[in-house]
Amino acid sequence: MSGAQQTKLVGSLSDGTAVRACHISGGGEATSCRATILSYGATLAELHVPDAQGCLGDVDLGFADLEGWTSPENPFMNCIIGRTAGRNAAPGLTVHGVLRRLPGCDGGGGGIKPETNLHGGGVWNRAVWLVRKSDDSSVTLEHTCPEGPLPGTVTATVTYRCTHHELHIDCEAVTTAVSPISITNHAYFNLSAGVDATCREHTLQLNCDAFSPDDGSRDGLPTGLRQDVFGTHRDLRSGPVRLAQVLDGQEKASPHWPHGEEFVVRDMLGRDLSAVAAAAKLGDPKALALAATLAHPPSGREMKVFTSETALQTYYSTLLGDCGGFACKGGRTYQKHGAICLKAQRFANAENIEAPSRLIKPGDAYHQRTVFCFSLDHDWRAN
Repeated sequence: MSGAQQTKLVGSLSDGTAVRACHISGGGEATSCRATILSYGATLAELHVPDAQGCLGDVDLGFADLEGWTSPENPFMNCIIGRTAGRNAAPGLTVHGVLRRLPGCDGGGGGIKPETNLHGGGVWNRAVWLVRKSDDSSVTLEHTCPEGPLPGTVTATVTYRCTHHELHIDCEAVTTAVSPISITNHAYFNLSAGVDATCREHTLQLNCDAFSPDDGSRDGLPTGLRQDVFGTHRDLRSGPVRLAQVLDGQEKASPHWPHGEEFVVRDMLGRDLSAVAAAAKLGDPKALALAATLAHPPSGREMKVFTSETALQTYYSTLLGDCGGFACKGGRTYQKHGAICLKAQRFANAENIEAPSRLIKPGDAYHQRTVFCFSLDHDWRAN
């Protein structure tokens, strides 16, 4: 199948901008991983992986049509977010001594303050990305973000690539001025592929020894502190823990912020993250860290998350609702805890706290790589 055959027009925005869907797969076998990427938001619209019986199922939540994906009620579902993933404290970020004021764009629920900035302003997820190239197994999309309010024009690319049972996501960016950059995918995973309404029967294991607590503002703003997970419900290192236990523990320990945590990925602090990602892209199978393992025992599906990043932001879909009434996949209505997001990224709010820098200079390249590996016993790094 040629790239032209793979990429199809699925509709257009109100201003006439065309939106395309790109279909990729990890091979010709019936059990090969398959994905559909929308140019709107560089969105991972579908991700089909096999269960223990070899039956493919779509393990991402999502909408039934373009109207849902483009609606204001879309909660960043499966899209690429940037230029700064995560929450930034009001009034903004200080870059080289200059305060860059950011728009408040959250405040929709959970007691979150409306002045808090989320993901740099919720722009990249609503942009139509240019499809640069595509083939049977991969697609590369590009977006140029002009200067303002953050400095510099940033040109970003994201490449999705399927192998037999894996999805690789490579994010790269360059800038014309020093600017914070942290890019991730906001996928909503439910490995039951629509069978279970919530992910409470999933299990989760994290290779994370610490987390960054929020500042107590009920806004989820990380402080930059590193607190040991030992002795808390956040300690998921020793083996799979039923997600219901994690969710209930979170609501009990943090009733004002039950939505998730910013975890610190083991052994990644102090490393040149872009160099780690570049080494992995060049073929070093040991460069990335195993950050998380998510599983759904009834279906036999298991997902390992390997990444170049220092932070893993969980989101437990606590605010997930009916998505404004727009049609969702399979005619389903989504609900609280209907999925889990495992977002590999750099530390949020970094310019306002003591945290590793996420500033990228002109002439330097930002690079992030995350690999989602599916099945029960397959480790792609062993190949």
